[in-house]
Amino acid sequence: MRKTFGKICVLCFVFSLLCFAFAQTIESSSSIDWTSQTFESNISLDLIKAGIKMPSGRNAAVERITMQIPLLVKDSLLSIRVNSFTTLGDLVANGTITLEQLSTIIDNGKKTPSYFSNETNNLELSHMISLNSISKTLINHTYVYQPKKPLDRIASRAYSGIIIDARGSLPVHGEFVADSVEPCLFPQIWDMQMNLLYEKNMVEPEIVSQQGIVNYVYSDDTNLYQDRVGKDPLRIKARQVYGTNRTDPVISDSDALRILTVPENLELLRQGKVVIILDKEKLVHPIKVPLKNDSYYFAFEDLTKRITKDNIAAPPVDRETGLMVVVENIQFLPDSAEILPSESERLNQIAEAIKNAIRFNTFSILVEGHTARIGDINTELPLSQARAKTIVDEIVKRGVPEDLFTYKGYGGNVPVADNDTPEGRAKNRRVQITLQPVFEYSTWY
Repeated sequence: MRKTFGKICVLCFVFSLLCFAFAQTIESSSSIDWTSQTFESNISLDLIKAGIKMPSGRNAAVERITMQIPLLVKDSLLSIRVNSFTTLGDLVANGTITLEQLSTIIDNGKKTPSYFSNETNNLELSHMISLNSISKTLINHTYVYQPKKPLDRIASRAYSGIIIDARGSLPVHGEFVADSVEPCLFPQIWDMQMNLLYEKNMVEPEIVSQQGIVNYVYSDDTNLYQDRVGKDPLRIKARQVYGTNRTDPVISDSDALRILTVPENLELLRQGKVVIILDKEKLVHPIKVPLKNDSYYFAFEDLTKRITKDNIAAPPVDRETGLMVVVENIQFLPDSAEILPSESERLNQIAEAIKNAIRFNTFSILVEGHTARIGDINTELPLSQARAKTIVDEIVKRGVPEDLFTYKGYGGNVPVADNDTPEGRAKNRRVQITLQPVFEYSTWY
């Protein structure tokens, strides 16, 4: 994992050099539309600042934009949620997706013909990536399996498709809060007992590659998606939402049984005939990206020196969301959020490094807790949340402002090593601290 992080650091350093080479000449803004499964970036080159004259310089201008597209779209693209616990950036960091595969996805995107704007003296074009092309890269199953057969049964019948209405604010399973469901590439559907009802490996791989495992919509008009769910769909209201990324609808046990007790309805899962209704603003929106300017990279350099000086954690990594420090094998009391006294000095050094970094740049700080998955999954998630909160409290005690912090827990859902060995469990028992800069809708390079 550290080798992969190192590659990403080198890549980001090269990207930053490119930024200085063409400083403030290219502007990019990205948006996502989950209803059409598209990720679109609008890119504009300031011809005056770039020193390019039209029309003779059109080809050179287009070539400059094309060369910069990976840099322009990477942070917003890597922020796409894959499932309830990971983003595309996480998969690049852990090597599930290689940098070569990511480059191929970007290169295979469709560019519109460029056009010149007399009003702004800009050359503009759009670049579009199909989300299904990303899903296709992540599909590696050939055998389709069915959910577990239930012990209980309920009166039901065959339907032509499944519609889950997950709009509005819902209780978060396992937490004492409510939140909205977010779209992702591979949502999972659960019943109230946390039995898994639906996920990507239950769908024929060619269907996932072509259309994804669900169709996201915001309209009640079933005529708009009748080709997916037919004329007689089963309509279900989501009862809860699950996962750190808030992507998984939880339905009632009785609604789950209406699907599981009829073979024809199980076939609907296999064919991906599932629609999820969400609020429009969740499905179609611009994407914010981090502002990575000189002060950001000064903070990166200073943080790296302080973290690596005493070997208190892995070297910081420039991720799509900011500067991430991974602190492995944090020692807590077993099954507890109480941190051991032996960690005090390490926490002192981490807090000191953070205090110096925030002097260079404006940051918010996200603390994410991870456990080694041993025992009950339902207890691991709240334990990781409580441990993340403990880390926040300890750093705040050491002088970092409390209002900068948010925290999340992932349980053992995002391992980075094998849990079958003590060494692997030590790596998985970690805290990730990300210093997040200000986010904006446009990026200049």
